[in-house]
Amino acid sequence: RSYFSHTGFTTSSLKAIFRSSLGSNLPLGGTLFELLKSQGYQIVVLSGLDESFGDIAKDCGMEKTADVFFDARSAKEDRVFSSTAQGSLTLSNERLLKQFNTIADQLDWQRPIFMYFNFQAAHFPYFHNKMPLTLIGNPLERKQISENLREQLKSTYFNAVAYSDWATGKIVEEIKKRGANNRSLIAVSGDHGESLFDDGILGHGIKITDKQMHTLFVTN
Repeated sequence: RSYFSHTGFTTSSLKAIFRSSLGSNLPLGGTLFELLKSQGYQIVVLSGLDESFGDIAKDCGMEKTADVFFDARSAKEDRVFSSTAQGSLTLSNERLLKQFNTIADQLDWQRPIFMYFNFQAAHFPYFHNKMPLTLIGNPLERKQISENLREQLKSTYFNAVAYSDWATGKIVEEIKKRGANNRSLIAVSGDHGESLFDDGILGHGIKITDKQMHTLFVTN
């Protein structure tokens, strides 16, 4: 089955997922965070993004409901790029896993838990120095990105995606080790679709194309 995003941007995509609405109206019962909180779930948010970007956290009720809330603002000194701007502030997957391990003993694993992880590895420029090299030995640095190195750019991007796959696996391993896999609901986002010089375009939110709008959606 094919799945498509209605938008090629971070803020509107996440709000649609957690508010179950493409517009400003909230569904009955509130956002996903609010609904699950009302049903007795512990709420954990661990994000490599600044979730205040575009009012994501506020409009989705993340901070209001969270028992644990940690995003890129929580550890600015550990950012992987120099910028502290809302849309650029980024934490590595390892930093999120470190925080997960830190809070794991504080959670009541006998109660239902909803955990939202936002891994930013696949966001432009698709590589940072703390990222392991799984699928490529020579990733492109930001200043090297160009259309004539498109195949190397793709490998750099896929390496970033593999990095997030690995991090997701570590989380699932820990939840199973805690015996809580049947009481845990996990949502993992890995950024939006991206054109890697497809049709001569680098970026997202530019055209309605399969590369930008056709998304991977996996449930288990």
